[in-house]
Amino acid sequence: AWAYADSRPLNASIAKNWGGGIGGFQIGLHENQGDLEMKIGEADGDFVTAREGYDDRFPLASWQHVALVTDGSLARLYRNGVEVACAQYDGALKTNRKGLGVGMRPNNAGTKPNNLEPAYWDGRIDDVRIYGRALGQNEIAALHEVGITTVVEGGGAPPRFVRLEPNAPNPFNPVTRIEYALPRSARVDLSIYDLGGRLVRTLVRSEQAGGRYSVSWRGKNESGRDVASGVYFYRLDVNGEASVRKMMLVR
Repeated sequence: AWAYADSRPLNASIAKNWGGGIGGFQIGLHENQGDLEMKIGEADGDFVTAREGYDDRFPLASWQHVALVTDGSLARLYRNGVEVACAQYDGALKTNRKGLGVGMRPNNAGTKPNNLEPAYWDGRIDDVRIYGRALGQNEIAALHEVGITTVVEGGGAPPRFVRLEPNAPNPFNPVTRIEYALPRSARVDLSIYDLGGRLVRTLVRSEQAGGRYSVSWRGKNESGRDVASGVYFYRLDVNGEASVRKMMLVR
């Protein structure tokens, strides 16, 4: 998930699926210090916990990519593509939707926000994803490298037609920004292709409201590896309507 904090409400969750018992989890802020922390329920009613650290409180006023991964022996906590904490855990996380919550604090039973001592996330949370497998470190780093797709503020009313802008800078190294505009809500797919027409990287694949958007590409493929210098194409598909532009990466 991507999380943007305006303040640090103690014990506020970015995402949780508590519900009691083994595999219930919470990723959010520590109850006293406000640094990034994970908690995972165990069969005996206790839980595994690990945190980024007392001296590393969650940054304010900037988008942060966070991830929690279990591989059958360890649970790992990541921020911005870097592992910041780990703990021994030999189970799986709960992925059912019934107990899933975003931006809230579980109560003692873990089933709903605590109304007596609320600690909702103060800020924004976006692009929450749940995978049915343990992502590798390169894959997590790649998710961070894509960056958050941001709404361009002060851009006026949405345009009458779909518009894909020239990337800037172009040529570029190591990062370029791509902006596009939607007249109304639509299913959006923004992807990078090489000269041979092979998919290099998918930057956006989601439903988006009408407006102007901006996303970065850091010259990496789906595995998070640097691609070679050369000409690349970025293609915007909106409800079956495609727009294509060319850019050049120079390393």
